[in-house]
Amino acid sequence: MEKYIIKAQGLKKIYRLPAEEIIALKGINFAVKKGEFVAIMGPSGAGKTTLLNLIGCLDVLTLGDLEVLGYNISKLKEKKLTNLRRGNIGFVFQEFFLISSLTALENVELPLYFTKSHNKREKAVKFLKDVGLEHRLNHLPSELSGGEMQRVAIARALVTEPAIVLADEPTGNLDTKNTREIFNLFRQFNQEEKITILVATHNVKLGYKSDRVIQLRDGRIEKDESVN
Repeated sequence: MEKYIIKAQGLKKIYRLPAEEIIALKGINFAVKKGEFVAIMGPSGAGKTTLLNLIGCLDVLTLGDLEVLGYNISKLKEKKLTNLRRGNIGFVFQEFFLISSLTALENVELPLYFTKSHNKREKAVKFLKDVGLEHRLNHLPSELSGGEMQRVAIARALVTEPAIVLADEPTGNLDTKNTREIFNLFRQFNQEEKITILVATHNVKLGYKSDRVIQLRDGRIEKDESVN
């Protein structure tokens, strides 16, 4: 029997504004197996970010069922959602969201203070080495290139050893060389650590280097296909 780490049935998200309703997701169904590397693709406004935010417990679904790591998240209280998110889900965004006054090492170490992790400094150093930044440990974000800042963000997402990493347009602000290197890092951690990774991207060439592509359009799944 397949072990699914994410399951969605009839997933619907409506944003209710004073003048209108925006239906961002229109009753989608899908499941993701543990260790899969999935690219979420589609034009702007297709629902990619909304979907990742729901899976990451950053937003609340309107209708349907969504299971993450065996929990029906629509039935969890905020405290349990926070605990699920902190210990099991890592996030990487297009904007790096590094704290400007902290060094690369301190930025990566920060999430560990919200867990019961021991040897925080050693862990942070290890993951910065894993992303090739052992020579930038004590540099501030302003002293790093865009590619280096995104590597710090990836190390920060991985340092809590999450089961799932969600990346929303993580290469959107990078040049071609750094885009390829960042995507290769995701693939490396997926293959070596068996982390389940979902990446929202506009980059078709990179998207089809994943295990599977889910194409969204107007809040619906237009295509769901294995790459290999």
